[in-house]
Amino acid sequence: KDSLIYLMNLRQLSVLNSLRYDGGTGHVDLYVDMWDENRFVFSAFPESCSSWVDYKTVTKNIDTLCSYISIHNNNYKKSYIPFPKKDNGSDFTTQGDYNNNYTRTYSNHTFVNDVIVQPVFSKVVDGEPSAQWDKDAMDELRKVYPGYRIMPIDVSSFDGLGGAIHCITKQIPADNPIRI
Repeated sequence: KDSLIYLMNLRQLSVLNSLRYDGGTGHVDLYVDMWDENRFVFSAFPESCSSWVDYKTVTKNIDTLCSYISIHNNNYKKSYIPFPKKDNGSDFTTQGDYNNNYTRTYSNHTFVNDVIVQPVFSKVVDGEPSAQWDKDAMDELRKVYPGYRIMPIDVSSFDGLGGAIHCITKQIPADNPIRI
């Protein structure tokens, strides 16, 4: 921590609590996106998840992030986006069900200019997800990210493997990686 503060010339460095069931990624982008220098966008876990260990960790981490003052000397603002549903449109009911079969999140997207490449979990037809719950989530995302075009990509084929669009576009896993 001291080395990072020194090397990056930081005023402060906070290390958030890790999720227990994040597929081994350690990635905060499974539940939060820093939209700009003043605003965080968080995944809104449904109340049915409130007994989960990770729900409690995420809630504490949200409180921690929002307690800081931005570079512009303002409190950070926050918005919420929906938490994905199961294929049948129902909420996840247990931590085990979610973590053993899925690791869905709408937070794990990638910005490319004025487009958000957005993970969805149902087949995309004519530029829109086919499941109503995915469509509803896209409507909410459009409200939270005004001015961006949302491009849904069905990532259900690698659902449960510890990430989505942001993870796979930022890292290329390899046993013998090329370093530049």
